[in-house]
Amino acid sequence: MPLRASRHFDDGRVATQMFGVRDEGYKFVYVLDRSGSTSDPPGHDVLTAAKAELIASLGDLEKTHQFEVIFYNDTPRVFQLDGQGGRLLFATEQNKEAVRKFIRSIDSDGGTDHETALTLAIRMQPDVIFFLTDADRPRLTAWQLDHIQRMAAGIRIHAIQFGEGPQPAPDTFMRELARQNDGQYKYIDVSPLGQKAARP
Repeated sequence: MPLRASRHFDDGRVATQMFGVRDEGYKFVYVLDRSGSTSDPPGHDVLTAAKAELIASLGDLEKTHQFEVIFYNDTPRVFQLDGQGGRLLFATEQNKEAVRKFIRSIDSDGGTDHETALTLAIRMQPDVIFFLTDADRPRLTAWQLDHIQRMAAGIRIHAIQFGEGPQPAPDTFMRELARQNDGQYKYIDVSPLGQKAARP
C-alpha cells in the first residue's frame, strides 16, 4: 500500500485517498459495502481493510472540511450525530472520534443495494464520493448509471472494486460508474488478505 501523504491547499482544499485513489476537495462522502460477502470467505476480510483505510482517510481532513460515512447492504446505514444523519459534518476531532466508534461498530451482513446508498450520498452534494464494494451483482443497469450521472451533476465518484484473482472483464459497471462521473476505477485483488490470514 502506498504511503499516505495528505496535502492542504491555500484555498482550503485537502487531498486524501482510499487505497491509492486520490482526490481533493472540501466535502467528502464515503460509501462502503458491508454486505455478508465482505467478510466471506473467512480470511478475505474486505470490510476490515476498508474500515482501516476509511479511518486513515478521515484523519487527513481538518476541521474546515466536511464528511459523511454510509455503510450499506440491503439498506444504507448513515453515521448520525445527536440523532441526525444524512448531512455533512465538519471534521472536528470530536466528530472524527465519534465516527471512528461508528465505523468500528459495523459488521458485515445482508445483501446489496448499490443505488440507494449512492443516491443518498449524491443528495448530500459533496465534491467527492469514494464508493467501495466487492459486489459486481446486482449490476447497475445503463439506465441506473445514467440516472446517477444526471443526479451527480459534476460530483466525482471513484469506484473501488474488490475481488479475488485477476481483474474482471472491462465491462464491469464499476468502471463505467467512475468513467461517467470523472472518477477513477481501481480493482483490488483480496487474495493476499487470505494468504496473510493463513500464515502461522
